[in-house]
Amino acid sequence: MVTEWIQLSIFLFSIAVFSPLFGFWLYKVFTSSETLKFELFLYKLCGIDHKRSMDWKEYAISLLIFNLFGFILLFLILFFKIVFLSILPTFRDWISISHSTPQ
Repeated sequence: MVTEWIQLSIFLFSIAVFSPLFGFWLYKVFTSSETLKFELFLYKLCGIDHKRSMDWKEYAISLLIFNLFGFILLFLILFFKIVFLSILPTFRDWISISHSTPQ
């Protein structure tokens, strides 16, 4: 019972500390025309021109490609879950259809 209260207090403390910092950063991002040096480095690394904006077709294609890669990644994680679980010594417990099924 004590560990739950400790975990809850750490969670609430981290929200209280990081929310204003994150909010200030979001405010700077959305109201300022300046970009941070780190953002410029990432743009240069990815080959993005930060002064050029996308039209709706280019944005839609980028969104679909990003979602396709995310879908493929999640599919592969779920598909190979059996391989990763077979490493565990308690793998046979995971094979049953339901955990409430008698063995």
